Amino acid sequence: MLALKAVTTYDLDYRLTSLAVKNGTAAVSSLGYAYGDGMNLTAINDNVAPANNIGLYYNPANRLQNASGLWGQSVSYYDGINHIVRDAMRTRTPHQTTVEPL
Repeated sequence: MLALKAVTTYDLDYRLTSLAVKNGTAAVSSLGYAYGDGMNLTAINDNVAPANNIGLYYNPANRLQNASGLWGQSVSYYDGINHIVRDAMRTRTPHQTTVEPL
């Protein structure tokens, strides 16, 4: 019988810093959340499967600019009024880029 239990922790700013799902004492899922710039979510670390880690990078206006993870890397481009005008994704396969106009 599965007895799954979610365990969460938060920092002093009430931001989620970890989320674990356990079956008894065994971790089924264990994620750590980092706020490296003091404000924005900059990383989601998978403590069970590190290949699933995600990195998030922001521009000086605190808009998401780059994201990297198992899928590869994506880059967002903004216009002068802060709308995303284009996303580009580079997959882990060399020389393969897709650009999605919005």
